[in-house]
Amino acid sequence: MKIYPLICMFIIFSCFESAFSAQVKMDENFKQKVIKTQQAIWLCHILREKKQESRISNMEFKLTKIPVFMVPKEDAIRPLVKLQIKFEKPGWELFVDDKIPVKKTDDPNIFLVYAYLNSRISEVTFKAKNKDDGSVESEIVYLFAPEAREYKMVSPLESVIFTLGLGNLIYEQTSFGVFNGNSLLLGVEYLTPEKGSHWGLLSRFHITFLTFESEPLDHNPQFYEGDLLATYNSKVIPSPRWRSRWLGGLSTVGLISQGSPFGFSNLYGPSFGFRTEYYKNRDESYSIQFNYVTYDKISLDQDRALKVKLSWHNNLSNLRQMQTQILYSNNTFTSGFEEVIAELWGLSLGLSF
Repeated sequence: MKIYPLICMFIIFSCFESAFSAQVKMDENFKQKVIKTQQAIWLCHILREKKQESRISNMEFKLTKIPVFMVPKEDAIRPLVKLQIKFEKPGWELFVDDKIPVKKTDDPNIFLVYAYLNSRISEVTFKAKNKDDGSVESEIVYLFAPEAREYKMVSPLESVIFTLGLGNLIYEQTSFGVFNGNSLLLGVEYLTPEKGSHWGLLSRFHITFLTFESEPLDHNPQFYEGDLLATYNSKVIPSPRWRSRWLGGLSTVGLISQGSPFGFSNLYGPSFGFRTEYYKNRDESYSIQFNYVTYDKISLDQDRALKVKLSWHNNLSNLRQMQTQILYSNNTFTSGFEEVIAELWGLSLGLSF
């Protein structure tokens, strides 16, 4: 009869152990789910100087492409990466910015560094010190991740750029002749940041207004163009500093005559294009975009539009982005007996809010 209490205790202990193991497993699954939700789909590329003399000897990175984690910071989300470093150099110590010793792991030759990405290209300075003679080796490592910066969760318009500049419109119509006007150029554009999917959206619209110089007539027509395009990220150029997208969607063009003896109503057509951007450093990048639009049939000399835009992008310290752009478009089409050619040159300065 005395064996029954032992059996009961064994059963209770077994149940408790099973429940505890299930709880541990559940906690681990929950932890993995949390980590997965924090991990961004895009990667961070670790870039080092090509010259060996500019590197710290015996220091290598376990992975040169690492996932980016988005962690909360007050009312914003901040990108974070974990660097795993192999450093096998007896008698030497590894530091970040000459102050913070690099954290060691269970493997004495593997070190960990957690780094926040403050911009598209962030810099981390490593220094190795010899404990015996005090000699030092240093190296700047670049962490490249597109659109990597703090994102304000309360600002849905973080990637909208508003532009203002000058535009020169050269308009030719069979029954009228040639109109040449200089105006102010107002625009707005949006490009989906690379936060997740390969797919995104590019939309833009610009219009001329307040013509201050024109010939042969003193008129103020409003010429406008708009694009609504789906984008697909593609690795066209091998270097991670280049980010490219294929474009496809719908474009429109029109000219509001304001009583002028020329003009035309809205034209719509399918639009195809390509955009690529080169990230020079943590603050600067350059982009070029081409678009082809057809209003009737596939042709290079009629019923089509050709568009080119060159841009210089600069990240400001307050998380805003400034943009300087040069754009050119050439629209040509035929309506009845009228042949129309509309050519626009523009120079604009833009800022996000």
